[in-house]
Amino acid sequence: MPIAAIPITEQQRRTIVGQLWSSKSLRTSLTNCEGKVAVTQSSVLQIEESAPPQIVGLASGGVSHGGCLWELANCRIKNGDETAWPIVRQALWFATIGVVGEERMYWFNRHRKAFEWQRYDVTFVKGLWFILAAYYFEAADIIDRLVPVLTRMMRSPECLSSVEDIQYQGHYEQKYALSRFVGRILKERVGVEVPEFLQAGSGETPSPLCQWSECLDEEAQRTNIVTMLDWHLYESGLFPKRKRGISGGAITLLTPWEVFAMTLDKYHWIRELQHPYVNIMIFPPRNVLLTQDKTTEVFGCFAERVLKETEGYITDSPVRG
Repeated sequence: MPIAAIPITEQQRRTIVGQLWSSKSLRTSLTNCEGKVAVTQSSVLQIEESAPPQIVGLASGGVSHGGCLWELANCRIKNGDETAWPIVRQALWFATIGVVGEERMYWFNRHRKAFEWQRYDVTFVKGLWFILAAYYFEAADIIDRLVPVLTRMMRSPECLSSVEDIQYQGHYEQKYALSRFVGRILKERVGVEVPEFLQAGSGETPSPLCQWSECLDEEAQRTNIVTMLDWHLYESGLFPKRKRGISGGAITLLTPWEVFAMTLDKYHWIRELQHPYVNIMIFPPRNVLLTQDKTTEVFGCFAERVLKETEGYITDSPVRG
């Protein structure tokens, strides 16, 4: 069954694609990207010396270094360097720990009664995209790490925004549709059932993303792929203006993981489409392994210690993980 079309014109498609490809959205200077990675790498290697509370260093270190690695990888791949995919896997590893650290910051702030109006929708949405990328790369350890964290976020008071949060209205409205999509992928492809994901936003109008999850064969995918590419552009955060869609940022900028989670690496036919987004899409290989080095060793040990030391912030809360 065809998915209802997204309200976007051909001119709007081209405009958004041009913005995504521009140097403002995706760094084109290799020197600039390498310099930023060098700075964050230096911070990671000295993370044990970070000032207390070290949960702050864990969250910011993972987010910063992971983001800079992703930026560098996108820059190199965008310029034709297919050897940069291991950097994507390492970026995913660091950014995942960043998400875990940010969720622990939520509990840390509640523990010290410094919790105000901050909401963690961005962290939640990033975590869902990371699960899709991890599924594609067959990185079960990342899925195992993220699922309990994101599930706890959905059960925790004032962690995610609601319709009552006026300053968040119009932001990340599709987060529960993305959650249901990830839940279905985990259930049908991985054999992991997460009721909180599957039932998220119960009663909402079905999203094109939900309908895309039903396109299990190539024929159905071919019928609906243009609509999904349009959905991804629409949700990029560039259109409509002043609203934050759920597919912005380096993690999904040129790699629509909701598409590849369905097609896996059988996507050759997508390259033939006459759609502006196809001209800039990055098509990932599946057999990309995590490269372990000094930074992953240092940060991994630091993360395990800090997360263990801060477990009490969760167990002492009235909402338990």
